[in-house]
Amino acid sequence: MNRSTSAPSRTLWTLYYLLRDAREGTSRNALAAIAVVLMIALAVGFTGSVALTARGTESLTSLLRHQARMRVLLTSSADPSVLTHRIQEMPGVRSVTFISKQAELDRMERAFTGQVDLRSVFTDNPFPNGLDVLLSSPGRAEANASSISALPGVERVVYGQQYIRPLLRLAATLKRTGWLAATLFGLVALLVSAVTWRLAILHRAAEVRTKQLMGVRPIVIHGQFVAEGALLGLLGGTLAALVLVYVTGAFVDNVLTLLPIAGAHQAPYGLLAAGCLAAGLLLGSIGAISAIGAVARTAGAPT
Repeated sequence: MNRSTSAPSRTLWTLYYLLRDAREGTSRNALAAIAVVLMIALAVGFTGSVALTARGTESLTSLLRHQARMRVLLTSSADPSVLTHRIQEMPGVRSVTFISKQAELDRMERAFTGQVDLRSVFTDNPFPNGLDVLLSSPGRAEANASSISALPGVERVVYGQQYIRPLLRLAATLKRTGWLAATLFGLVALLVSAVTWRLAILHRAAEVRTKQLMGVRPIVIHGQFVAEGALLGLLGGTLAALVLVYVTGAFVDNVLTLLPIAGAHQAPYGLLAAGCLAAGLLLGSIGAISAIGAVARTAGAPT
């Protein structure tokens, strides 16, 4: 019974001393630790920003794909009632609503309330009369837009679908270049972390040798450095998460809330923070693990 109860106790005490030595080892090598933390924070922060950009672009693309509403801008000589009747008879059109230039100016004034007085900026109303066309299916947007544009009195047809192709190209370009840059940045951070750990180990050869002479097993010594790397990785991931959450929150509060996009304020803060912590932990641990070979060679211990 004593053996069964002593084994878990030994494991807990070994873990306690390992974490204690990792904390003390980190504090004794503050400059190297700061370098690793900052590099990991930069790599994780850049990767997180790429992921957020890709997510936002995909969300906007999805919104435009399902957009079933279009705005028809009319010329000054157009007869809104005639155009409303002709557009209403087109297949795929659910409803047509006339929007006067005065109503459009009032709407824009409400959107910029507290920011700018549009009536003092414009002496004459610059907005044209328009029609708000609701379609029965987003798939008919292109065909309906082409038919409506051909009607006399129609100046322009504005609808979300027309921006999908360039947005898709932009999203694909951002995704390729962003993830490539993030991967390269991550590899650089991993390399810097590994080199920093190797240099730190060279300066701690006496500490490692002393522990070996005291009978500390090599796996415990190696575990200390992995624990230190994980700790620094968590610190770097936490720093990146704090910055990204703050910047994302500021962007959502000051920019996205001005856009008529449902759910624009619902940023993935929890997922973002968890991803940053996991990425930081991974980078820090891998950097330390890659230096374990240097521990063995420096201290003369078996791997």
